[in-house]
Amino acid sequence: MKPIRLIITLLFVALASAAFVGCSAEDTAEGASTGDAVDAGSVEDAPIAQDASTPEPDAEDVPVEDTSVSDTSVSDTTMVEDMVEPLDAEPGDAPQTAIVRWFEPESTGLGLDFVFKGGWAGEAGRVVTVGNDGLVASRDPDGDWEVLNLGSGADLLNDVDGSASSNLWAVGKKGALLTGSVEVLGEQKPCVEDAECASGDECSLGTCDAGTCVFEIVESPQCCGNQVVSWGFDDGTTQGFSPQNSMGGLEWHVVTARSSSPPNSLYFGDSKKSPPDFNTGEPVSGSVLSPPVTLPTVGSASVNFKVFMDAEASTSYDQLSVSVIVGGSAVEVWTKAEIPMIPTGGFVDAEADLSNWIGKTIQLQFHFDSIDNFINEGEGVYIDDLSIESSCEGATASDSGWPTLFGVEVVSETEAYAVGLNGTIIEYDGQAWREPQGPDTQTTWYGLHGDVDSLVMVGTGGSISVTEAGKLIIVESPTSADLFDVHSSDGQMWWAVGASGTLVKGTGASWSTVVSPTLSALNGVHAASPDNVYAVGAAGTVIHYNGEAWSLVEGVPSVLSTATFRSVSVDATGKATLVGDGGILAEGNATDGFVYAGALVDDGALSDIWQADGIRYIVGDNSEIFTHAGAWENMETPTTQHLRSISGVAVDDVWAVGWASVLLHWDGIAWEQFMPPMSGQIEAVFARATDDVYAVGSGGAILHWNGTQWSILVSETTATLRDIFVFPGGDKWAVGANATIMRHNGLAWHQTPLPPKVYADGSEELITDELHAIWGATPDDVWAVGANGRMVHWDGKKWNLIDSDFPVTLRGLYGLASDDMWAVGNEGVILHYDGETWTPWSSGSVATFYEIHGDGEGHVVIVGDIGTVMTLQSEEVELGDE
Repeated sequence: MKPIRLIITLLFVALASAAFVGCSAEDTAEGASTGDAVDAGSVEDAPIAQDASTPEPDAEDVPVEDTSVSDTSVSDTTMVEDMVEPLDAEPGDAPQTAIVRWFEPESTGLGLDFVFKGGWAGEAGRVVTVGNDGLVASRDPDGDWEVLNLGSGADLLNDVDGSASSNLWAVGKKGALLTGSVEVLGEQKPCVEDAECASGDECSLGTCDAGTCVFEIVESPQCCGNQVVSWGFDDGTTQGFSPQNSMGGLEWHVVTARSSSPPNSLYFGDSKKSPPDFNTGEPVSGSVLSPPVTLPTVGSASVNFKVFMDAEASTSYDQLSVSVIVGGSAVEVWTKAEIPMIPTGGFVDAEADLSNWIGKTIQLQFHFDSIDNFINEGEGVYIDDLSIESSCEGATASDSGWPTLFGVEVVSETEAYAVGLNGTIIEYDGQAWREPQGPDTQTTWYGLHGDVDSLVMVGTGGSISVTEAGKLIIVESPTSADLFDVHSSDGQMWWAVGASGTLVKGTGASWSTVVSPTLSALNGVHAASPDNVYAVGAAGTVIHYNGEAWSLVEGVPSVLSTATFRSVSVDATGKATLVGDGGILAEGNATDGFVYAGALVDDGALSDIWQADGIRYIVGDNSEIFTHAGAWENMETPTTQHLRSISGVAVDDVWAVGWASVLLHWDGIAWEQFMPPMSGQIEAVFARATDDVYAVGSGGAILHWNGTQWSILVSETTATLRDIFVFPGGDKWAVGANATIMRHNGLAWHQTPLPPKVYADGSEELITDELHAIWGATPDDVWAVGANGRMVHWDGKKWNLIDSDFPVTLRGLYGLASDDMWAVGNEGVILHYDGETWTPWSSGSVATFYEIHGDGEGHVVIVGDIGTVMTLQSEEVELGDE
């Protein structure tokens, strides 16, 4: 007779309510524990009794496996249904058996004073755990524990991970990075020369001293204690500040009417009036964005300015704010609520802390919004004597040149990742830990083009980035001139054009300059084929490449000799359409010459053109969009902003982008505006497929449309990151404070948004719970957990909120499969997921569990405070006859 094995996960009733009354320890910035004291004597050391007489469930009680997230639930009862997997049975078979699993505490012999913050479960039953006082303890296959390190190399270790018993990394306070094996782990990675101690931080000097990296703060004006930058606007210009998002007819500009240090200041209002005000009869608003500024990497920083404000005192109206922009994401750091009295009667001092962005490249955004059109007779707002200052106060060198690290993921001997304070993400390449390569956030990307396999971006200072094999590569550019456009006919040979007649060509990561027949700025380029390429620009310039050399096109009408062309597009017949400033339009080719077709608008520029199937689309200033399907037609749009670029997949699937982060889509019937995930200007768009569209712009921003929503593909965060999970060769995920979720999908690290919680009355609540752990079974099946029992799930397209009836902070997450996962946290909580429902397991402990980890083969370990270590146990039990 064949025995039938029922695989059962059995959960137990809590022994007494007191068993779950215990500590709730939240991490401080440095990883220490705070909270209620715990009576060590209340921790149960004995294994939990198992009930081997559990009756066989009836057939109708056996749950049907359904892993759809919409059906996922979290049980609110301590009694749970058995999860069974029935096998074929015949009458008269032997008694049925089941595998019962539970977590059993074990004695380490190390005492109850240790807080184990991280644990690693390896092959052959090995365990390594790390924690306070730099503790590193290891358990061998026989169950014997040994202290490998205590008080050396680190004050506090927060996590440990490895790809094998011989390749472990532990991370912790003050950037501690310890490496070794299950036999020896507790020292910084030995160095031979100073170059191995380079952290990429010029203000933290690393040297190799007797095989150990030692770091010291470099005290210099470039690092801290200096004025980073200042703007007084006294040359009569905005000094690189760019007005944007203007509504109601007003924008930020430089005036002489008032200043704290004569003669000029930056002003929002109508300076043509006497006296000036901001009353246009309608609500007015506008932003002004600073040039990019890189803050020192140590110490602290602040923005200081003088402000004169004559407007309503209420914070609900005539709002004034300052935000920090990084990679297109905005964080508000100051509002007019900090002004003691409004109207101010004169210039007053204002200051905002920028220390969260130490070492980052930022932009400052001043924004004014009247909200309504009432009581707008005040003068408005003046800004003067604007500066960013840095201080060395509190600047100290870390153990590794990095800030405190909380999570580590080791993929192999040559690939590892760690995350920590202030959004720190670093990677190990087998030689040294470094910040991952990504686009320069000081760059404004002006041009973008691609094919099914790659993308190319060009921008300020000759910046060029390309994607190869799904990875973003910063190209060593052959020029420092600004590049305005890029195009390719075959995805092999790329052409980029720019200032002063600059021409560069590239294949992959190799780019070189080409002799140009003009010194005029070139603004647009289109490659119809490898031997038929056009470029256009200032002073009526049109040049052509015939496969051998570039030459000036002579057949351009004299009326266009001073024109500034912005874009060129070539159709399937070889006809090129040129557009530019003053609404000009010309058509023709290099052989027969061009014909001036007139101006589509009286004022403003036509910026870009895209065409397919004989239909042309043109975008320009003041939200102008024209289409031609036999005759030119002006299209209605839902915006008033300047449009800069247009691209499509089909004539009824077209995207247009522009200032104020405008994103418009044409579906063949109407233009629809989409909410942007960034603040700033979008300069170029390229549509690869209906669900694969890219856009680029200021602050190094790269945006992506997945068919459902736009997201920023290159962005940073200052939020503390707690955990990281890596699919080898695929996605990388990191989670942390303020519900921050960072993803690296081959291009760069970027934030992925969580949806708000929507209530029955339609109201919404933003999710801000700190996320402590993340784990995934497959790239489209990723879970994250955190404070207040927060659970979220990634389905490959978006994050979904999972309702939870357990408001206890969850700190660790691990699984053997998509239907066999555990989450652990405060108060001894263990939750198990069977692919359908999260249910509680009894732990018999009140300890805070910080980590759960396994070897993928069933060896699973939980570690926590009060010296807690628990291992997954299993036992085959007989269920009895049918």
